[in-house]
Amino acid sequence: EKNQKRLIVFMPSMDGGGVEKNIIIVTNYLSNFIEKITLITFDKRFNNQFKKNIQIIKILSLLCF
Repeated sequence: EKNQKRLIVFMPSMDGGGVEKNIIIVTNYLSNFIEKITLITFDKRFNNQFKKNIQIIKILSLLCF
């Protein structure tokens, strides 16, 4: 809809530190007020800590060294 709010959160690495913990807390809290929230990340270690209504997109790393 036209007035529907949407939030996209980009967190490339979920290493389990303080920033990652705060992203989980804030995103879960905001999901009570914003209907469509999408998290974009490179890994999926903490996916089970996000609420079910948050869409999680895992991007495959295409870098080759």
